[in-house]
Amino acid sequence: MSILLNTFLATAGSTAADDIVEKITMSKPELLTVAIAIGLILAAAFIVHLVLGLLLRHISKLQKGHLRWGGIAASALQRPLATGVWAIAALMLIDEGLSVGLYFSKDNADFVSIANTIHNDVLPVARSLIIVLVGTLFVVCFLKGCMRELEDRLAKQGGDITAVQGLGGIAVAIVWVLGILTALDSVGVNTTAIVAVLGLSSAGLAFAAKDLLGNFFGGIMLLFNRPFEVGDWVQIDKVSGSIERIGLYATLVRGGDKRLIWIPNMKFTASVVENPSRRTHRRFDETVGLRYDDLAKAPAIMDELQLLLDGCEHFDQDQAHRVRFGGYGDSTVDINLLAFSSETGTNEFSALRQKLMLQVASIIQNHGADFAFPTITVDGGCEGP
Repeated sequence: MSILLNTFLATAGSTAADDIVEKITMSKPELLTVAIAIGLILAAAFIVHLVLGLLLRHISKLQKGHLRWGGIAASALQRPLATGVWAIAALMLIDEGLSVGLYFSKDNADFVSIANTIHNDVLPVARSLIIVLVGTLFVVCFLKGCMRELEDRLAKQGGDITAVQGLGGIAVAIVWVLGILTALDSVGVNTTAIVAVLGLSSAGLAFAAKDLLGNFFGGIMLLFNRPFEVGDWVQIDKVSGSIERIGLYATLVRGGDKRLIWIPNMKFTASVVENPSRRTHRRFDETVGLRYDDLAKAPAIMDELQLLLDGCEHFDQDQAHRVRFGGYGDSTVDINLLAFSSETGTNEFSALRQKLMLQVASIIQNHGADFAFPTITVDGGCEGP
């Protein structure tokens, strides 16, 4: 209350201020009425906030039941409604303060003019802006709640949440644009002229914001072409990691060391992107080296290794799977093993590879052979006198 009075006193001027102070001192009943009105406004705002907040929180629990969409709407309405209630209460307090100022400053023409302008022109526009803000915030929060619900459903079903995130981001952006245009229209700005000006200057804006537009349309292309999805492991240039989120401007990648990497979408359209997560098989390609002393045992070892690959249920027998002589190394007789596993997961394939390599070692040792290690043989001797 004191802040409002001080504001109006400063506006009214020093001479009128003395008169107002005298009138305030002589007019306690009127001040009591004003104080009661202010108290009622604050109490009503608090009660409405509390009651509606409790009601909406109760309804929002329906998100776990069959009426989950109603619960999402109630949850989305909590913050905008609280903002609207207290914003309207603030406007009512300002209006009450203007009434107080007009009561004590009837003879101050300047203050009366300012107060009437605020009452007749500013406050109605402010109410319209509050309504637009509350409506826009509600729609945005509702869309985000729907996105979270759909993402949770798809995650449980093993579905793709990439399209939900991308289309949801576009919808939120459109809602904010419409909200801003509506707010401008409510304050008397000609939005048609703004749209026309933007249309005429689109070429200049496109040139000035080519990177922004490039990343935006790059995000659109990622959503429709679908080179990867959230959760896929990708590699682009020297960056590799798991896709965490695909936005309209950039894509978030979580690296192998758990760092969060922010990559502009335009980068994906101008570079080669590898998506190992979508491979149908993993290549098992290993080379073992026998000693030269075990060269005669190599054919029997190779035959048994071939049986090992043929009998492994984790290998696709329609793909190439063979054991071949690899050549003569510096210290080894090389044998190559090639097959394609249907286990595409990194952990599963690593476990399979470990098991097979131990079996390979067992087969070699069962034939009385062993792995080679680098050796150097020096031929020659010393001739004495």
